[in-house]
Amino acid sequence: MVAELILPDTTVRQTFTKDSGTTSSPYDLEASDESNHPITSSFLSIPEISPADPALVLRLILSSSLYHRPRTLSSTPIPNSANDVLKIQKTPLQVARRLSKRLDVNVMIKREDAHPEVFSVEARGVGNWLLNLLKACKEDERSVWCVNGGPQADALTLLSNRLSLPNHPTAVEAHILNPLDPYILGGYGTTATELLTQHQTDRIAAVFCPIGATPESWGLAAAVAIYVKRVAPDIRVVAVRFQHRGGKAQNNTWGHEWMDEVLEVTEDEVTMAIKDVYEDTRVIPDVFGALSIAGLIKHVRSRPAAVKTEVKTDNADAKPNRNTYIAILASANMSLDAIARWAGDMQKIQTAMEDVRR
Repeated sequence: MVAELILPDTTVRQTFTKDSGTTSSPYDLEASDESNHPITSSFLSIPEISPADPALVLRLILSSSLYHRPRTLSSTPIPNSANDVLKIQKTPLQVARRLSKRLDVNVMIKREDAHPEVFSVEARGVGNWLLNLLKACKEDERSVWCVNGGPQADALTLLSNRLSLPNHPTAVEAHILNPLDPYILGGYGTTATELLTQHQTDRIAAVFCPIGATPESWGLAAAVAIYVKRVAPDIRVVAVRFQHRGGKAQNNTWGHEWMDEVLEVTEDEVTMAIKDVYEDTRVIPDVFGALSIAGLIKHVRSRPAAVKTEVKTDNADAKPNRNTYIAILASANMSLDAIARWAGDMQKIQTAMEDVRR
């Protein structure tokens, strides 16, 4: 069995052979009817399913092996377990003390960059997919194939190597793994199951998740929202993306229906957010990872009066104050060249700010 990963920015579709048939495109992300996905039968336990079914995603989150066996970074490993080999760990929910003081609210960062070697939430999605592959396939059917670049592809290559799964350059059979595969979403959703156990839910005002320009990039945000809205519906889930340069962005993308808000930020705001994360964690996130922090800062600053009202109350019988804002730091995979460009952009912004003050 061979798996090929198609990433959101892929424009050329590969053709694969399976059981003497061919397929040339991934399934329609907007459709919800299983009959609209005639590509290949999944080698996992649920074949040909739409990732847009929230009930299914919720079930896969709750049944994820990553969720049932969350380990901290210091936990003693269990020998010979697939989870231990994959090194999928429970990540910290860290207080951003400097940012909290500046914004006058409790800011916390869910450190998905803490996954060893992967440094990304993709460890959860791809890891969950691989764990289900091990359960569903015989040993001689567990080969994987990844031909495209990108964070999901990097995670698939690294994690499959940890499991010693064969990697073949050519194959007769192929399974197209979409970035919105339900098992990928099930893995993403364990981020939410963890953070809701790491902090009092009645203190959390909002959770911020990054998204990109394509429907496929909504996976993390959608999975988090599906779980949070079922368990703690009063918590707002905010998706954060770059400001649309060609005018107002369309909001009818798959996954939008589960968000309380879609917030847009500028490049300068993301550049400054990277600096804020570094000052609190000594970690330099990549641009996608910093989107959620930039959105959190913009959200809080745009609602100063409402935030102060939430924080201050003398009524002992009142509901707990929701003054905690959580940003999911999805990844920290910035290259040295990108770090150099970021440093240059930071210098330009700081110079411009100094000129304004004069």
